Amino acid sequence: MRRLFFVFCAVPTMGWAEVPRVVVDIAPVHGLVARIMDGVGSPELLLPPTASPHSYAMRPSEARMLSKAELFVWVGPELTPWLEDAVENLADQSVQMALLDQATALPARVGLSVSLEDAHDDDHDSHDEEHDGHDDHDDHDKDHVGHDGHDDHEDHEDGHDDHDKHDEDKADHAHDHSDHVVDPHGWLDPSVGVIWAESITDQLSALDPENKEKYAANLASFAEEVTAFSVKWTGPLSEVSDQRYIVLHDAFQYFEKAYDLSEPLAIAPSDASEPGAARIADLKAAISASGATCAFSEPQNNTRMITLVTEGLDFKAATLDPMGSDLPLGPDHYLGTIDALAGEFLSCLSR
Repeated sequence: MRRLFFVFCAVPTMGWAEVPRVVVDIAPVHGLVARIMDGVGSPELLLPPTASPHSYAMRPSEARMLSKAELFVWVGPELTPWLEDAVENLADQSVQMALLDQATALPARVGLSVSLEDAHDDDHDSHDEEHDGHDDHDDHDKDHVGHDGHDDHEDHEDGHDDHDKHDEDKADHAHDHSDHVVDPHGWLDPSVGVIWAESITDQLSALDPENKEKYAANLASFAEEVTAFSVKWTGPLSEVSDQRYIVLHDAFQYFEKAYDLSEPLAIAPSDASEPGAARIADLKAAISASGATCAFSEPQNNTRMITLVTEGLDFKAATLDPMGSDLPLGPDHYLGTIDALAGEFLSCLSR
């Protein structure tokens, strides 16, 4: 995706208030900025914590808030593509920080719903060893996990006489996704949160040098809190690292990798797009065969899909809230959100 917004570390020529008016996109980022600004000022939040950031229609009051920002901090257009034009048009006079530019973003695991079917196929393969002649086909599938609509090779190859050309097309498709589509949920790894907080501190210090020492002190104490958080949760989460589970959409990759959890069986990919109705039966069969014991919903997204694919199956149910919608906004919100997330994972995955 073409980048439009970057961090500007020089103070602009326009006049600033003593403390810049800071607007942020989502609640966890608000928590990060509030932690760095603690004792100096408070940021304003653009999106309600209960709203899905992947799709939202701003109210006029929110558009006015954005237009008055002196510093706008957001994850980036990968998380909120609908916001890109509004930022360009309404916040064109502000300093803009796209946080995904500040740390290496993980590639989106496109179409983990397809890997659910792979899991279903693997279950059949474990009981049927006579398909030795399909080894090459299996290897080809592994190279292209995650490409929705490409799992049925016989249908996909209809009209393609040149099999090599077909392989090249699929390789190009995989290359496009791995190189250009990123998972935008970076705040769910606390170590990424520290990197983002460092960039926020640098930008606030440039805009408000009088409070530079306070921002730096807040950053240092926040980093210590993150270290303590990891000490608290690394051991307990390692005890459930082999457990399989289902998520409504693939939003938790950063947390999973930070604490070595298994990859989820995701009903929808990281952009929260829903699979077609024709795939629901396949998803349900794959989930049934997967050995998963826990199904996670999210308060920001409709739970209809997870209800459909788990209906009649025996699962523990829990809620993962990447936005911390039940927590009060402020300096403690960010780590409170991650702490609650860790607790939900541990509780639901424990046998």
